[in-house]
Amino acid sequence: MAQLNFLFDPKLFAPPGGSNKNGMREASLTLTWTNISAADALARVLRENNLIMVRDKFSTVALISGTNHVANVVDASLLVSTNPVAQVANGVIPRFRFSCVPMDVALKQLIEIDHLDVVLDPKVSDYVDPDDQTANQFHSAPMVSLVWENLTAKQALVALCVAYDLAIIKETASGVVIIKPRN
Repeated sequence: MAQLNFLFDPKLFAPPGGSNKNGMREASLTLTWTNISAADALARVLRENNLIMVRDKFSTVALISGTNHVANVVDASLLVSTNPVAQVANGVIPRFRFSCVPMDVALKQLIEIDHLDVVLDPKVSDYVDPDDQTANQFHSAPMVSLVWENLTAKQALVALCVAYDLAIIKETASGVVIIKPRN
């Protein structure tokens, strides 16, 4: 109702039937408010549940996270298209919709849409949870479900990188731009 492109921090909620490292389970709310705007209602729900909303300046997508959130800064300037038409086109896509898509698949689709000269580190497919105490334990890539409106593929790609603690780096030796886990 507030017409925001947003994403919940994946660390906020536990998988069904489980709890995350903070013991949080997926929350549900039942509210009845009158004469309140969607923006005011959202601000109130966030405040009452110790959550914050951080908008990434490049992607414009808001990340809803815990108050102890540490920002993941992503260098969007490294995302260069190999398609000359894509470089001059506005590239705004009216609607993105991913429903239970593995994160690496979503990233690959966004890379292909803009013909970006970027590769995914294999560790993105074999996702390592940065909060995992064992650090060598690989998990399936997280599933992405979202509906965003009026973004470019680059903006969507950056928003996913920010939310899932991924970095966009350029290797100095080869010049290759890689998306990889931040840690």
